[in-house]
Amino acid sequence: MVDFGIHPGDTLVVDRSLTANHGDIVMVLWDGGFMVKQWWLHRGQLQLRSGNPEHAPIEVGPEDQVEVWGVVTWSFRRQFRR
Repeated sequence: MVDFGIHPGDTLVVDRSLTANHGDIVMVLWDGGFMVKQWWLHRGQLQLRSGNPEHAPIEVGPEDQVEVWGVVTWSFRRQFRR
């Protein structure tokens, strides 16, 4: 998710009251696990996009069960380590 400004170890604030819209960064429950991806509508098809260009978008079909757990509203990065 580095291309979206989210780095390993960052803390995310996820608002579960928001509805995901095109382009939002979301936390989803998919295929038995949580993922953080970009919610993208492409030609009427839902895609879950990674912030890493080496990973292809996940095409979500009607048979797939995707639950939006929430929309990422903030990310925090630790600047000083002890």
